[in-house]
Amino acid sequence: MVDSLGKKPHILVIPDDRLSRERSHLFMRQLHSLRRLGSVEILRDCQKQEAVLERLERYPGCPLLLAPWHQYLTWNRVEAKFGITRLKGPTFAGYFGEPISIQEFENTSSGFTRSLLVDFVDLRPGELQSVLKSLIHDNLRTGIRPWLESRTPSYMETWYSGHGLGFRMDQCLKLPGAAPWDDERGTAIRMAITALWALIYEEGPGKSELLNTVHAKIPKASFQVGCDEKAFVMRLGYRQRGHSPAEMVHVFRPDSTQPSHPAQLLMRYADFVRVQMIPDTGETEVTVVFFPSAPAERSPHLVRSHWVAPVASSLMTEKFLGEAPENDPLLLELPSAPSLLAPNAGAHPMDRQSFDRRVFESAITIRDLRRLLAEREAEVAELRAGGVGSNHEEFDPPEAEELIDALKDRIEANKMLLTGLQAELEELQVHEPDSYRVTGLKRSLNEQKRREQRWFTELARIFARHTSRDRESA
Repeated sequence: MVDSLGKKPHILVIPDDRLSRERSHLFMRQLHSLRRLGSVEILRDCQKQEAVLERLERYPGCPLLLAPWHQYLTWNRVEAKFGITRLKGPTFAGYFGEPISIQEFENTSSGFTRSLLVDFVDLRPGELQSVLKSLIHDNLRTGIRPWLESRTPSYMETWYSGHGLGFRMDQCLKLPGAAPWDDERGTAIRMAITALWALIYEEGPGKSELLNTVHAKIPKASFQVGCDEKAFVMRLGYRQRGHSPAEMVHVFRPDSTQPSHPAQLLMRYADFVRVQMIPDTGETEVTVVFFPSAPAERSPHLVRSHWVAPVASSLMTEKFLGEAPENDPLLLELPSAPSLLAPNAGAHPMDRQSFDRRVFESAITIRDLRRLLAEREAEVAELRAGGVGSNHEEFDPPEAEELIDALKDRIEANKMLLTGLQAELEELQVHEPDSYRVTGLKRSLNEQKRREQRWFTELARIFARHTSRDRESA
């Protein structure tokens, strides 16, 4: 890809002298893949700000400078060289060349009004190129189109004050091309949608405004989603004045002390989170990306690619708030729940209602059976791994603190799902008390509660087994 002058961009990279030999080799492989984006120059003799500033004088139009994350957070003079209040143009960003835990990251801080950090450890080369392209080129810095194939459609809808979460999670995972994502990352995507919803409805998913008919049709946010083989992307746009860029950096900074905060849920379950503020209008764009490599799934307690920064309104190349334009064939309205289960339009109303109920109940039954089958297959695989003639390796039992932390994380995630389902149920009981969806929501609530109870039972069983093993060894 070339810039507006027809030249490939020149990327400057400062190597991390803390990396081991193995990590340095893997890092260099990632850098080699970036040569598809432009020329890459490694500044091996620039480990201090003075040397970096001197080198930048030779490249006044350098679109991107990458520095190790621990230097990026402390190099205030380099950040000032690029412009503290910049809204577009050349960018200074940090990178991770080795796994960094959230606890280690929490011990560092910076006074920047932006935070641009890229993961060179878990992302595949093509995924890393997509992230860096949106940093290098201003026309790719916003929206969800840069993350998808050129002919992949996206879907949008407006969230109003009186809306509940409804079936939006299922709607998004029933879109064309979403089936593989539902199978592999369905739970994480649902958690991300719930977290995006909680960012808008601060007192829960519409709880305080469900019965307020005066403000029920006031637009609160715009939601957009699209998916294909490259990525599953969601975009939320809303107006919220009163938050400075530095405050937004603090809110979306990885923080293990607030695991249930919507921003922290996004940082944990998504592979990449981008938050951009438009100072002129008070609008905020939150983009959440899931990649096939699934770094959040494999390393949930590590810091991953994210950035929080102000951006110029002129860079908003995709429609932000409002209805989908009619002249854009790739931007469609998000299908509503009834249209996904609609029978023959000429059928009798009672026949359509019974058809909807049967289809809905059948879908729930199929989903429950699939979940049960997956659990049974996992149990069979576990038994086979420990059977006679296998090469099963005996591992030390986990520490009690690790089990408690894992249980706490699952309970927090389950609590968010229960809150969203309960809000849906309350909304339906007010507006559609006889709807067949009420039965389905009650069933989903009961299933989540039973799953939580199984976690407690399994934890007690593990503790009992380990206690008896310790007694026998004693």
